[in-house]
Amino acid sequence: MKLLTPPGREEAFIERAEGRALVRYRRELEGSELARRLDKPGELLRLPGAEIIAAHANRLAAVPLGEGDALPARGFVKAFGGRGLFSRLRSPRAARAWNVACELLRLGVPTPEPVAISLPGPGEWREGALVVEFIAGAQVRDYVNPMHVGGELPRGRSAEAFAAHLGRFVRSFHDAGAFHGDLGGGNILVTEPACASSEANGLAPPGFALVDVTRCRVGRSPNRLERLRDLARIKVPEAFRGALVEAYSEAEPRIANLAGQDGLTHPLYRAKLRLKRSLRRFLNPILGSRGGGGDRPPSTPDQ
Repeated sequence: MKLLTPPGREEAFIERAEGRALVRYRRELEGSELARRLDKPGELLRLPGAEIIAAHANRLAAVPLGEGDALPARGFVKAFGGRGLFSRLRSPRAARAWNVACELLRLGVPTPEPVAISLPGPGEWREGALVVEFIAGAQVRDYVNPMHVGGELPRGRSAEAFAAHLGRFVRSFHDAGAFHGDLGGGNILVTEPACASSEANGLAPPGFALVDVTRCRVGRSPNRLERLRDLARIKVPEAFRGALVEAYSEAEPRIANLAGQDGLTHPLYRAKLRLKRSLRRFLNPILGSRGGGGDRPPSTPDQ
């Protein structure tokens, strides 16, 4: 798979082969400890100052990138674990995630910019590792979970207004030509502005960014079913789904009958989740002794 380049960065990367590994990184990282360890993705997780975020099938860590203005101080590493025999027939997931991020940025869709990649070939990390800039923010689930229990949202935001802002963001990247396909509560970051505005509670509208974009499809506007699938995965409770869907649909051309169809697809998706959880509870005791099913993070209310 040919690696794309983030817009405006055509001359910004160094690429080299290390044995059977292919690595690419921003020129500003030349000579850094991160660049030296790129040919062994597992080593990126042991960089001095690395903060492990998750250690499941995929390993996630925040790592230092360096000092100065050329790069953000921190990056986010995702080292992709293997996914069985069929993964050998597809491009490494790190390469797919890199290219999707570049395409999203070209379309103007906010997502962390890739800064380094390691494609090591066969072995434990054959799916590769990706390093992107670290964007400060909270996950959407940190805003949605309080809605389910009547709690206060971060920064005292109005639940209804937040749902509307979120709906407009999803519509914006759909209309730009992107379908996420896995739009859970952890795959949208909320980046809060510092300035005030004329909004009722004195807060400027939040910013958003897409993360975990490996499954994202870019290049054509999603059809109605795909739009509904992405919306269904946003676990805004029923009391605020009207605000979410109405704000999504308010841009021209308006999408007729979307609220009624969301009223069907969202409950169906929730039912599918409940079935999957029941099957997991039944199968985990059986598969756990064989090395399966034991490394999933705990569920949160929005999942």
